[in-house]
Amino acid sequence: PATYADGCHQRFPDTAVPDCVYGDAQGARTVVLMGDSHAATWFPALEKLASQRGWRLVNLTKHGCPVAVARVWSEQLRRGYRECSQWRTAALARVAQEKPDLVVATSRTDYGVMKGTTRLDGPQSGAAPAAAAERTYRKLDSVAGDVLVLRDNPMRPDDPVECLARHLDDPASCTRPLADAVPVPDTARTAAMAAGVDYLD
Repeated sequence: PATYADGCHQRFPDTAVPDCVYGDAQGARTVVLMGDSHAATWFPALEKLASQRGWRLVNLTKHGCPVAVARVWSEQLRRGYRECSQWRTAALARVAQEKPDLVVATSRTDYGVMKGTTRLDGPQSGAAPAAAAERTYRKLDSVAGDVLVLRDNPMRPDDPVECLARHLDDPASCTRPLADAVPVPDTARTAAMAAGVDYLD
């Protein structure tokens, strides 16, 4: 997405929320895209819609930082991801300032959540993000016309491009069952339904 090249998708050390508006900067309707790199994958489609329909598209995305207001562990930084919490606070304030017609939100659902200085594991880590997501969706819904939560993108344990490069004569060997690629249970759906916001698989 263009947001990587123009500095509008925030990297791990970034905590600021740049003023990144796409589509029609004077448009009567404002749409906010919020989330991590999985949200950023939706930017090209939303930018095309914004250009076609005259929307203001505000991009609020950051590497490894979920929408849900929860302190998370960063595998890349090997510590609690305080930059995510700082950025998310600023991003939520930006949404409240914008009062958008629509917030489109999505992020990975498998983040490790922190309690104090401890990283939660297993069932504890699964329940905490779902509760945090529900609270966050309610907060977004209180300042936006509508909130649309997208189901997390399918993920693979390996790189599909590398797999295909190794199996040029047998690409089918790189397939995986859908159940191995989508989060189960779908905590984003559970949280969206509980918060009373729209959800799209």
